[in-house]
Amino acid sequence: MRMEDEGHNIQSVSNILKEVILNIHQSCQDSSSQVRSSLKWENLADKTLAKGSYVKSIHEGVMIIACKHSIYLQLVTMQKRRILQVLRKNYPSLAIVDIRGVLDTVETIKEITSHTEKKEETDMEKDLLFEQIIMRIRRLGKEGER
Repeated sequence: MRMEDEGHNIQSVSNILKEVILNIHQSCQDSSSQVRSSLKWENLADKTLAKGSYVKSIHEGVMIIACKHSIYLQLVTMQKRRILQVLRKNYPSLAIVDIRGVLDTVETIKEITSHTEKKEETDMEKDLLFEQIIMRIRRLGKEGER
């Protein structure tokens, strides 16, 4: 409902709120797609570590890195500080406070080995990681509103 008052355009509060919500929603989609396209384990870890590990999950500020061998687990520990610095600098909205390496199961090791050889990830893994990132961003947004 718009009303004209001395040459000024007056809108109802509900219309203004709708516009604000749509703008916020659009900006969240834009930023999450930027995070999704730029957040790659290969860009965070060195080539050796990336070859034998992957981001398994992100939960409550902790990034879990699944490793196919204990050597890669040790590399996660050695590179932890540097990776955290990159995450904090380039992806502060994720609020990652810790990185933990875990040895993965035999089935998952076979999957990641085949992914490494093919040099691609399945869409399901990307979608799962993306959903975890989005959930974390939403939680941070709700905490920021308080």
